[in-house]
Amino acid sequence: LTRIEEQDGEWAIEEAEDCLELLLELQTLGDSVVMAWPEGEKLRVSHNADLKDFNLSIQRQQDWFAATGELKLNDDLVLDMQQLLALLEKTPSRFIPLGDGQF
Repeated sequence: LTRIEEQDGEWAIEEAEDCLELLLELQTLGDSVVMAWPEGEKLRVSHNADLKDFNLSIQRQQDWFAATGELKLNDDLVLDMQQLLALLEKTPSRFIPLGDGQF
């Protein structure tokens, strides 16, 4: 919020990337911050993926290498390499859109 100009106790954040970064920062504060969504939750960082969530396997196939892998976001959502690469092609951001305002 220090990078964004305040106006009457409010901050208008135009870029979705900046909003998502702010949400991550607020989530790390835990219970010391209370977030209210008066117009409904439009954006949500559902999981902060880490290297431990990523599984990669490289195997030799004839004269080539084959890579397979997956990113486990939670028990219900696992992205395989093809899905992950397809989603990454759609955004220059480090936040991957998962649908319904989830990243």
